[in-house]
Amino acid sequence: MGVRDITQKEFFANEERFADLVNAICFRGREIVRPEELTTEPESVRKADEMAILERTCDVVRKQAKNGVIYAIYALENQDKVDYRMLVRVMVEESLAYDKQSKNIAKINKIRHEGMTGDEYVAGFRKGDKLTPVYTIVVYWGDKEWDGAKSLRELVDIPEENEALRQEMLQMLPDYQIKVFDLNKEKDFSIFGATLRTVFEFYANHNNAVAMREYMDAHQDEMEALDRESKFFLATMLGQKKLRKELLKKTEKGEEEDMCKAIDDMIKEGELRGIEIGMEKGMEKGMEKGIKRGLREGRAEAKEAIAELNDENKRLKKEIERLRLQLSVQN
Repeated sequence: MGVRDITQKEFFANEERFADLVNAICFRGREIVRPEELTTEPESVRKADEMAILERTCDVVRKQAKNGVIYAIYALENQDKVDYRMLVRVMVEESLAYDKQSKNIAKINKIRHEGMTGDEYVAGFRKGDKLTPVYTIVVYWGDKEWDGAKSLRELVDIPEENEALRQEMLQMLPDYQIKVFDLNKEKDFSIFGATLRTVFEFYANHNNAVAMREYMDAHQDEMEALDRESKFFLATMLGQKKLRKELLKKTEKGEEEDMCKAIDDMIKEGELRGIEIGMEKGMEKGMEKGIKRGLREGRAEAKEAIAELNDENKRLKKEIERLRLQLSVQN
């Protein structure tokens, strides 16, 4: 597991950030989930019986409960690259979570089986038993836009030539969907709380040095107000090893200045490296052009030389013929 993976998990393991993430992505900023309502759930879900042996692990999982009543289970998956099997992965993880719930209910029902019908007892599940909903959020941090399937209907292939029948068969398929939060496509982060809003807004510009600098200049107060964990998170996501080391030292004096200065240095280094790469490419192209030009000129000179040799050869042949005629006349 890489540094980015671990840092992502630790960052969103915080209940306040996790609640903010869920409220913004799932409920458009409404405060449906409160940090104090969340409890840690095991990230690993598994199934081992005569039917199958499976185990899947999510990045962060939290259970929401109000007044002792469980409302929902929320799972987070962070992705740095597009996983074209993501929809299947999420389906399996959520199915295993539901399977785990049904088995736990069955264990209780086997003990408290009074009033159960024969069918209910065999299944271990009463007609009135209900499952807790499981919601999965995929946060995508990659450099290109997410182009993987977000619904089951996008992923399946129905090779029926009759288009009307194909559409009918497609509609019969449950349209299972996943929620992908793509930082490349999102432009408005105002529904997030202050911390995540600043983190997302800044990171969304990570491929554009000019936009990053402009954002820092316009939001310096927000950048400086970030807590240490958020700064460490950004430093890791941006690949700033120097800044990460500084933050790990837990020095307090000048910490905020280090954050902005380190990022500014990163931008400058990136710009300088871009100039160097540009110069290198320019030199390579120049050399390539020079070689091509040299070849062209060399070919032209060679053609001229060959033409001159051909002319000289023709002249010599004519001179030889003249001498032969002269000798034949004399004889």
